[in-house]
Amino acid sequence: MDDAVRTERLRPALKEAALLLLVFLLLFFRNWRIFIFPEPWAEDMAVFLRDEYSTGFPGTAFSLYAGYLHLLPRIIAWLSLKAGLPHAMLVMSWSVLFIKLLACALIYRSKEITSPLMKGSIIAYLVLMPFVSEIYNNVTNLQWWLIPLMAVIILRHKTSAASLAFSAITILLTGLTGVNSVMFALPCAYLMAKERTPASVIKNSIVILCALVQFYFLCTTGRSGNGRTVYEGGITGLICIFVQRVIFHTLFKSAAPPIVSIPVFALFLAALALKLRHYRNLLTVRFLSLFAAAYAAVILYSILKTEKDASVLITGFAGERYFVFLRLCTFALLVSSLDLLFSSRHLRRNYRKLMAASCIALALVLVRRYPVSFPSGSPYYADLERLEAAKSGDLVTIHFPPGWKCDLRKK
Repeated sequence: MDDAVRTERLRPALKEAALLLLVFLLLFFRNWRIFIFPEPWAEDMAVFLRDEYSTGFPGTAFSLYAGYLHLLPRIIAWLSLKAGLPHAMLVMSWSVLFIKLLACALIYRSKEITSPLMKGSIIAYLVLMPFVSEIYNNVTNLQWWLIPLMAVIILRHKTSAASLAFSAITILLTGLTGVNSVMFALPCAYLMAKERTPASVIKNSIVILCALVQFYFLCTTGRSGNGRTVYEGGITGLICIFVQRVIFHTLFKSAAPPIVSIPVFALFLAALALKLRHYRNLLTVRFLSLFAAAYAAVILYSILKTEKDASVLITGFAGERYFVFLRLCTFALLVSSLDLLFSSRHLRRNYRKLMAASCIALALVLVRRYPVSFPSGSPYYADLERLEAAKSGDLVTIHFPPGWKCDLRKK
């Protein structure tokens, strides 16, 4: 085999390696302290590490939090403690980073997402998404980053035994983490009815089974709220929540009044309809559209159950994690709509220049929000030293961001 042929065969692997290296560097340098001097975020310590430290896996496998299972975070916390409690957060932080790299690699390899521009926009927004301090790199909010990973694995058409085993295990772990499987259940039933291949039946059946398990726990145990159970903002308030948090906050921090946001929402729906008419892989589009509708319905239900005032979610950046997937879809639609617009007959001559200028402008907007702030300076490591020095059976209080604490009993 001559060098030219060997180089040609290696080119796809080299491109993928270069992309993953770039993704790794961008994710790492958004806040390098998280990967060198990590501190737990909220439930990282208050639930997952505490339970694994006191009980341990598999005893915690079916322990509920917020009314449902969190299988993957509990496995990560259990494995992290093998390195010792002082180093557990280091393992957890790098584990979350690995899962993000895996998601980007599978999106890049996906044959179901046919447009390279669409792949690039999805990966770029996953890496550069603004306003992610709360959900940037912690096990607590890993379930929101698992959505694109689950979607791309469910849609894969690879049927080899190794590929199917990988897909089944990954879907099982992610399906029993959070309520994503519940939202994927209807789209997966539709996909299984349309494809009817053995691989599709196996993968989608696992998703539906996981959804039934999580739905059972949600229905039988319930979950505690914050005491506010009636929404009083009206339909305009709900529209404003979605327009501000899904459309404007995709790129910008500032909000817009209803007189601006409602027409923008109408234009957004028109762009979506126009894009769907020109998209060839209709099965993928219908699957993702069904999931987006189910996702939006769950978010609406959560708002109606827990919030009285829409302004809490519009101005305070509370609950940012709930809008990650919808903002990802919005950005991908924005880029692909620009592609559709600039490739029209009147603008085709300057297509490359226009697309390049638009992508640079979008990148500059995202890069402005590139650094991720994270609370630091808590006495977390000092508390761990007190725990190490404590006698067996002593109770030690551990403090960690964002102003949380929990008690651990020295073993």
